[in-house]
Amino acid sequence: MRKPLLLLLAVCLSVLAAGCGGDDDSSDAAGTSTAAQEVSCAKEDLELVEDGSLTIGTDNPAYPPWFGG
Repeated sequence: MRKPLLLLLAVCLSVLAAGCGGDDDSSDAAGTSTAAQEVSCAKEDLELVEDGSLTIGTDNPAYPPWFGG
C-alpha cells in the first residue's frame, strides 16, 4: 500500500514542477530572446552601492543552528 502512494506522490510532484516551469521559446520579431535583452552584466550597467566596490549582503544568521550562544 505504501509504494503506490509514494509513486502517486512522485507523479503529482513531477506534474506540479513541470507546470511551474517557464516558456523558453519566447522571442521578439528579430529572433532574439527577450531575457537576453533585459539583463546586462557589463561593469557600467551594474547597480552598485558604492562606485568601484561590489557589496554582497546576507540576512542576519543569528539564530539556531548558525548561532548557538
